Amino acid sequence: MTLTALFNPFTRIDGFSALLCGCTLMLLTAAIAAPSGIHFGGTLTIQVVGVRHLTFGLVFSLLLLGWLNAATFFYIAGLFFFKSKIRAVDMYGTFALARAPLLVAALFALLLGMGNIDVKPGQMPMEFWIFAVIYFACAMWVIVLCYNAFAVLANVKSKRLFAAVLIVSEIADAIVRLTFAYLFVIPAQAGI
Repeated sequence: MTLTALFNPFTRIDGFSALLCGCTLMLLTAAIAAPSGIHFGGTLTIQVVGVRHLTFGLVFSLLLLGWLNAATFFYIAGLFFFKSKIRAVDMYGTFALARAPLLVAALFALLLGMGNIDVKPGQMPMEFWIFAVIYFACAMWVIVLCYNAFAVLANVKSKRLFAAVLIVSEIADAIVRLTFAYLFVIPAQAGI
């Protein structure tokens, strides 16, 4: 496996095959993340909340929301700003596959027991710091993969546009996740 395969697999895989691989990896990520006590939102967000608060359905829903949000914003940007024709299945497929490094983060969260860490005021266990470094590396890997997916599909290398769309999609994702929480999660926990 070369570095190109790790950081830009989109010259070899796209469309439905990327969508199928990406969705399979997201299912696996959610299955590992839920008992690990973590969930992912957007492209850059992770939250460690403890095992008792998470279900597979909630973690998978949040992964799907983050993926759909980012892929949609980049797809719209590609349609509006570039003349190259972008197929929706390619954008959604490559962005699903770009979330693969989150599986690595979920595995490390499980191995480090992130869902069971007892945090006391003024103290952070070593496992937390180890996981923070690992997650930072995985988040950067996701960003590189998203950029390469966008660059290959839109046939452009505009880092400024990529950064702007990423920021807008992260803000929109935060709004969507808050709405999702108020509509579904909080009423379910309260028994409403």
